[in-house]
Amino acid sequence: PWAWSLIEHVASYAEYSPSGEGVHIWVRGTIPKGLKRAIPSEWNALQGNAALEMYCEGRYFTVTGNHIEGTPTTIEDRQDALNALYQSFTVQASGKRTASPDATPLPLDDALVLKKAEAASNGGKFRALFYQGSAGYTSGSEADFALCLMLAFWTGRDTAQMDRLFRRSALYREKWDSARSASTYGQDTILKAAALCDVVYDPRQNQSQLERDIDHLLERIAQQQGKVNTGRKGKPYQLKPKEVEGSKVLAYLDENEYGDARFFADAFAGQVCYDHDDKEWYLWQGHYWKRDANGRIRQLVAGVLGTLYLKAAADLNTTQAEIELQIQTLEREKAQDDGARLNSLKGKAKILAAHVEGLQTRAKGLRTAKRMNNVLTFVQSEMGTNAERWDTDPWLLAVQNGVIDLHTGEGREGNPEDYIRTVAPTEWTGLETPCPRFEQFLQEIFEDKPDREAFIAFLQRLLGYGITGLTTQHIFPIFYGEEGRNGKDTLLATLKGTLGPQVGAVSNDVFLAQDKSRSSGAATPHLCDLQGKRLVWGSETKEGDRLNIAQIKHLTGGGEISARKLHGHQYAFAPTHKLLLMTNYKPHADARDKAFWSRACLIEFGIRFVDDPHASNERIPDKNLKETLKEERSGILAWLIRGCLTWQEQGLDVPASVQLATDNYRDEEDKLLLFLQECCVVAEKAYVKAQALYTAYHTWYESNQFGGRSMNGKLFGDEMGKRFQKKHTKAGRIYQGIGLLSNDPNQETLFSDSDEGEGSVKGATDPENGDKPTSEAILEERQETKGEGCEGLRHVFSQNKEKEPSREQKHGLTLHTLHPLPTVTINETASEADATPVSQEERPFTDPSPFPDPQQCTTEWEERKKTAHQADATRLSAGYWWCEQCTPQRELMELGERINYPKIDLSSHGFIVSPGQKKWLRFAREAGYALVTHAVEKTKLVDERETPSERESDTLRP
Repeated sequence: PWAWSLIEHVASYAEYSPSGEGVHIWVRGTIPKGLKRAIPSEWNALQGNAALEMYCEGRYFTVTGNHIEGTPTTIEDRQDALNALYQSFTVQASGKRTASPDATPLPLDDALVLKKAEAASNGGKFRALFYQGSAGYTSGSEADFALCLMLAFWTGRDTAQMDRLFRRSALYREKWDSARSASTYGQDTILKAAALCDVVYDPRQNQSQLERDIDHLLERIAQQQGKVNTGRKGKPYQLKPKEVEGSKVLAYLDENEYGDARFFADAFAGQVCYDHDDKEWYLWQGHYWKRDANGRIRQLVAGVLGTLYLKAAADLNTTQAEIELQIQTLEREKAQDDGARLNSLKGKAKILAAHVEGLQTRAKGLRTAKRMNNVLTFVQSEMGTNAERWDTDPWLLAVQNGVIDLHTGEGREGNPEDYIRTVAPTEWTGLETPCPRFEQFLQEIFEDKPDREAFIAFLQRLLGYGITGLTTQHIFPIFYGEEGRNGKDTLLATLKGTLGPQVGAVSNDVFLAQDKSRSSGAATPHLCDLQGKRLVWGSETKEGDRLNIAQIKHLTGGGEISARKLHGHQYAFAPTHKLLLMTNYKPHADARDKAFWSRACLIEFGIRFVDDPHASNERIPDKNLKETLKEERSGILAWLIRGCLTWQEQGLDVPASVQLATDNYRDEEDKLLLFLQECCVVAEKAYVKAQALYTAYHTWYESNQFGGRSMNGKLFGDEMGKRFQKKHTKAGRIYQGIGLLSNDPNQETLFSDSDEGEGSVKGATDPENGDKPTSEAILEERQETKGEGCEGLRHVFSQNKEKEPSREQKHGLTLHTLHPLPTVTINETASEADATPVSQEERPFTDPSPFPDPQQCTTEWEERKKTAHQADATRLSAGYWWCEQCTPQRELMELGERINYPKIDLSSHGFIVSPGQKKWLRFAREAGYALVTHAVEKTKLVDERETPSERESDTLRP
């Protein structure tokens, strides 16, 4: 409203300024001289720096042509309106001077102004601003304005004297002369202060009136500061130079630029330091160190240090004035016996005058860029540190209002000697501060966990350990949720909001293998980012990405880390971080690397939050959740620290569900195991040439596009040698106990029609028994070993857990870990073993009725060992037995009877199962858990067809 009233008052052509934030009015007329005035506070201008400027010469304007609607399109002659407007901004109705920068002449020189200002009732604030550059203001601009307002009072709004004195103050810096449109920052600040100063110092006033005027001035300063500080929280730490003895100041004066540096280091000890590795200045903030992003260090040298020299000169000036007074008294009395004393006093006065001149000259010299930069070079050595010293105490956590000792969960004041520069933005309000919505959020995202309470308690211990700077627990958590929108992003964003730079995302270069290796000595900024962090994470790996296992093991091992910033020097630091990966795709990792898998910890997020939930694991999201969690940050911080204290008592104590998920993840990454399951058969007398097996493995690996490289021949041989017996025979080097299945869909395979006996491998002959078929060799060896112990055979097993069966027990045989088979005594021949009596009475396909003794499981590897699964088995109508652990095999045969045993096309896995019960039974016995499971899935597709004719006509294809 106020701007529009001015436009209407002048009533001439008006347009928007080039910035679009101001208005230019063109009018014919003249004014006494240029004018710039702040808009009166009672006009309630929305912009704090709103002002009116009027010029008739000495300026230029940019014409935009962006005409303001409602104003004339011509430039009008409006002299009367100009006069009224000009007068309203220079003279009040009472005739008193107000808001005008015109000087009120006062007989005070610069020295007397400073003396009176320092001695006034607000002298402490004036000294803090003038000599130290601080007085509790939140920004340099506020401090500048406050000092100018005081100078306006004591100089009678003499802008020239105000500028001259300000340039002597600790607040003077390059910004003062920086351009601001048609003026400078300093000129604008002085004019604004002069306009706001409605009372000035009058030597004729009595003391009480002077104090009232000063109180009024302080009130105006407070009002202005209150406007600027609206919406700000907290009070920044103000650097305050320490008192330095005058004798030391004079000693520093004699040491030139090096002395200036020593003086600065003495005055700002514990408040300023220089990092030689980062090449950055750091300033103390009360509880922690902060990088000087705005070049405040230059003001401290050019402004504050120079002012400290001036203050020392002022103190000597006072002493000199006292000596001069004594000299004048002695000269007036003209006592002959006081000649020696007079000469001594004159000598002292001369020395003091020289010191004062030297101090003043030094202060002036520090205002030049050359000397200031030279002094800063010396200060770097006097107040230097290096990157290795930062954030080294693992038990301290810096927050906004102090430092928390994670040993006890108690807060204390920060110390410069802690060298903490990484600080959380959250205020510490005590260990028992609640966070009910956050705890409810955890219950929601882990709703699917059967051990939910234990799971969340583990997560609290894990994150509590994560906020320490310790790396004693070699763990690598992986937050995995397959489809996204499952709470993991919200959880980590909440941690980021609570802990700030203590935690956060880092480059995926830390986690993932790269196609190109780094050259030796190359910059590693992604490793530099880890320094000082407590918990860091990579996010959203792509499908097919591979982990850089070697680097992850190094970065989670607790050892010293060597890093180099771009264009920086190589340096080393002690790690304080814990790595965490957040992903929707499980990255690949070598299942053989025991050290990595001992660190890996898969934490699954199975509940999804979507707008239109349908699936059983989908829920409606809370749209206000993130804002609610922001309000609980102090409580979340307390929750984390309680977790840290619990971790110190109990350790991590990873739940069994997390261990099982991690084990399953490892099995998924065991590509050799998958190859053996899909492309091979495990049989005691089976064998395969080593080169043929490796060629098949390499072809299979490349065709599946797993990413990364397959094992070379040597590694493959080493791994196979751990799992199967390797022999040198007439036929060449072979692996005993394993056969290679055909991957040609048109070739008759192990499970196709054949007259060969069970247990044979198509086309294979025993290299140590000439040309006899493998089936015959097997039979001969069985007969030869009748009643004898068989040692040295290899099979796969793992020890049972006390309370629940292992994954191997649940899923039948796997090929994960190989151990020598204990001695087994065979008391009957194979033919006798196969001659199990079969009841001829009508029974269902599977017979759940109990039998007095454990029955032999039909699974081929179990039959070969003559060892039962130690569990009651159900019996097929054909007389075969399946223990309760062989669920897929039993399910496959039940499906086969319903759909009349059609052909199963598993050519994608290297198999074709011919039709008929016999072939299906043989496949179920010999193929292994993974392949049988694939067959069950294919079989179910046909079982769901409507008519028997449709079923019978089908071949089960992928």
